[in-house]
Amino acid sequence: GDTYYKSYTEVAFGEATPLGELLDRWFRDIEGTLKKQTLSMFRLSFRLLGEFLITVRHSSQKDGTEFIRTTMIESLRRRDVSGFSEWLAQERKLNAKTIGCRISPLKSFWD
Repeated sequence: GDTYYKSYTEVAFGEATPLGELLDRWFRDIEGTLKKQTLSMFRLSFRLLGEFLITVRHSSQKDGTEFIRTTMIESLRRRDVSGFSEWLAQERKLNAKTIGCRISPLKSFWD
């Protein structure tokens, strides 16, 4: 109740921005310049980031995509995402090259 109300009012008054709105705009901007397969990989990167944040924040949410879309960009801190690459290696059993591929779209988004 209270958390939803706080989030709603922050968005309504322009004090917080759901990451989903920014992602939609960013994907629209890059859509014509990348292949569908590349865009799918980019979406996967954000879903995995959402899944990581679910574990870090001990959320009951199950859907990584929905979680990252509803996360307020202002709430993301370096310490929140600093363990992402390690999580990909340990929990997802990805190799260094694949981890780099998963992180690359995130860097592009935030540049």
